[in-house]
Amino acid sequence: MIERYCDELAAALMQLAPADWTQQVDALTRARLLHSPHGDQARWLAAVQSLPQVAAQVDVRADTITLSTDELLDAGQRQALAQGLRGLMPW
Repeated sequence: MIERYCDELAAALMQLAPADWTQQVDALTRARLLHSPHGDQARWLAAVQSLPQVAAQVDVRADTITLSTDELLDAGQRQALAQGLRGLMPW
């Protein structure tokens, strides 16, 4: 999962930033997430993987990342969302 994230991040950055900067960010990201992960990383990944699969729009233009969807979540999805987000605390 983290390897794929790093690959996708690098590909997206290549579209937006100079290659030398992208290579530096990619190397630092991989070093931190793959080779020297935070002690809670496994718990965080489990929490993310437990989130319901819903098509969502992402807005990263402000100081707070916002996710939204037009889909109505059923009771089980709402419970899984709440539990998964609590697994990412503190945030």
